[in-house]
Amino acid sequence: MIGLVLVTHGRLAVEFRAALEHVVGPQSQIEAVTIGPEDDVEERRKDIVYSSRTRAATDTMAARQRHRRLLREVLEHVPAKVRASDPWCRQAQELACQRQYTVIHLIYQDKEWEGLAKDYEFSPQSMQEHWSSGLLDIERSLEHPEWLQLPPEDKEFVTHDCHRAR
Repeated sequence: MIGLVLVTHGRLAVEFRAALEHVVGPQSQIEAVTIGPEDDVEERRKDIVYSSRTRAATDTMAARQRHRRLLREVLEHVPAKVRASDPWCRQAQELACQRQYTVIHLIYQDKEWEGLAKDYEFSPQSMQEHWSSGLLDIERSLEHPEWLQLPPEDKEFVTHDCHRAR
């Protein structure tokens, strides 16, 4: 989930985020939104309101998997007898799964012509455009057969996105 949406004129939001990450490290729950002099404010508001939450959700899932791995590694330091008899350790073992996930993002990219109608324009033509865009994203993703593999052993959660792979 996004914890902070920082909206500014020009690139100020992007630079604020970059400065913050320079000091404290990567921040997955901050979204920087810039508004330029040529932008329609109402359209940018709709961009924020109707933006995809897919990346935020997968960031949360990745963090959970890292915590499960950490828990699993901590439990390795607990004697087997204690792990078997202690109810907290048994519950922790259930949470500390060894699953690995590969997620391929298929996130619709707004078209320039959508503008203010993005929240109510669902005509057959616009829906066909959305579906065609999704099909193209699938085809682009399948050009990367390595994306269909499990993550390396040191990673429990990996995401891929054809729009960010360029």
